[in-house]
Amino acid sequence: MINLQKDVAVFKNFLPLQEAQEHFNFAKSYFLNSYKNEMQDWESRTKVIEDPKPINLVKEYLENELNVKLTCSQAQYQLWPEGSESFLHRHTALNRESTDFNSLLYLNNDYDGGEFITEHGFVLKPEIGDLTFFNGMNIAHGVKPVLKNNRYTMIFWWINTVVN
Repeated sequence: MINLQKDVAVFKNFLPLQEAQEHFNFAKSYFLNSYKNEMQDWESRTKVIEDPKPINLVKEYLENELNVKLTCSQAQYQLWPEGSESFLHRHTALNRESTDFNSLLYLNNDYDGGEFITEHGFVLKPEIGDLTFFNGMNIAHGVKPVLKNNRYTMIFWWINTVVN
């Protein structure tokens, strides 16, 4: 049983390879044309996902698997360029208002480094199509330095409308 306050849930091969490749191609093309090598600028490394299809797909799956009721406050494509990293942090009301949980959907694995980490020693080198779910307010998490190539993900910011 997953403790939604303390655990990171990992769903291997959630998204079929072909669908992950389509999202990867879109994100790579978008950032190739828009990213200005501003490593620390979050806005230049994200793109809001406006298509409800991937959001609903992830939402329905998580609700069924984890017995939660979720509302997506935002979904984004993320670029983690070579040399980028994220130190351990928690989301707070100051930096992410009204968000309880996060999911990451991994779109590529042809990069070195870039592992997802938590304060409790959890380390994940994800594969294409893997999905995570965790409480970003309770669990300090980050990304190890991306050493080679770019890392692409989709991030979903969730509000839990029914607390378990």
